[in-house]
This record gives sequence, structure tokens and C-alpha cells, in this order.
Amino acid sequence: SQSRYGPVPSTEVPKEALIESDKDAKLFEKAEESLKRAFESDPNLRDISENVVMEQSPEGLKIEVMDSDKNPMFVPGGVVITDFGKNVLGKMNKVIEQMPNSISITGHTDASPVNAKSAYTNWELSADRANAARRFLLSIGMDKDRPKKVVAQADTELLTPDQPMSARNRRITIILLRGAYMELRPEAVPVTRDLLSVPSPTGENAFKAREEM
Repeated sequence: SQSRYGPVPSTEVPKEALIESDKDAKLFEKAEESLKRAFESDPNLRDISENVVMEQSPEGLKIEVMDSDKNPMFVPGGVVITDFGKNVLGKMNKVIEQMPNSISITGHTDASPVNAKSAYTNWELSADRANAARRFLLSIGMDKDRPKKVVAQADTELLTPDQPMSARNRRITIILLRGAYMELRPEAVPVTRDLLSVPSPTGENAFKAREEM
């Protein structure tokens, strides 16, 4: 259609984009199920419903890993990942490595200042924690090209704004990015048939499960 200023841009979503978005959604459902099974299979992680929340968002599959008074992800006020945090990230990585999607990692803090007399603020703390999570994931085998964004949010996106000091506000958010894919090494291709095929930038499968022998 036309306007006095020229053609009106079409708001119709290309069919190819809809197909890839649908494939991503189905893949994310499988990944969510796999993560739940991974957590349930570990006696130390069965009761972490208050620590891990997963949901599909326009950006992709969002996995929020939150602190609790019982299970902190990091040492208080610091950037050292706890054993609990390493266990959670390790389970997540085993599922993520079977996916073709790139990821983003975002650090969040609560509203309590790190040190009122220091120039080191919650911005630096959230950035350092997100980077600490990235470095740990790389140390346990994540492909160095998978993380595409490391973001610091400080206390600007509180989960519980009515309780700004709540432990739930201290969290790491990992998003499997919708429509952003990477090539998987052959050894990273899953041998299970849970995740059979995924989209790629060319519209073809980025990988397929190995054929049964």
C-alpha cells in the first residue's frame, strides 16, 4: 500500500522466519524437558524450583538461575562461583552443548550496595559474575564461539521490586538465542534422539542426531 510518504512497509512476517521460529520453539521445549530431567536425576538438585526458572521469550529460551539463602550461586558479595552454582551450570551445559543456538549471559544483583565507599558498584559486580559464569562454562567444555553477549544489569531488572534486597534478585540469566545458530563440532552432536533436528541460518538442519548403527 501507499501513503503520502511512499510505500508502507509490510508487517507480514516472512514464512521462513515463522518456520524457523516454530522449530526453535519445539527445540526449546525439548531442551527444557532435558534440563528438568537432568536436575531431577541429581539428588543435590531435585529441590531447586526456587533457584531455576525457564520460559520461552521473544529472545529465546530464558533460564534464570537465582540465589536463595540456602543455595547461593556466588560467594556473598563476590564473584567466586559456589559448588552449588558449578553443579547447576554443569548440568545446564550438558544440554546446551547439544543445541545449535548461541547464548547470552546476563548478570543481575539485588539493590544492596557492594561497598558504599568504593567505586566498585553493582554494575561491576553483575558484569564480573556474568563473565565468571562464561569462563566457567568454557572451562568445562563450552565452545568459545557460543556466548555472543555478556551483559551487566546491576539492580535495574529486579525480579521482586517490592523486595529489592531479596536473594531472588541476584541471578544469572542464560538465554538460548532464537534464530542465532552456530556450527556444532561432530563430537558435540547428541547420540540420543531427543533433539533430532534444528534450524540453521540457511534454513536447513544445523545438525542431526547420529544415525543408529
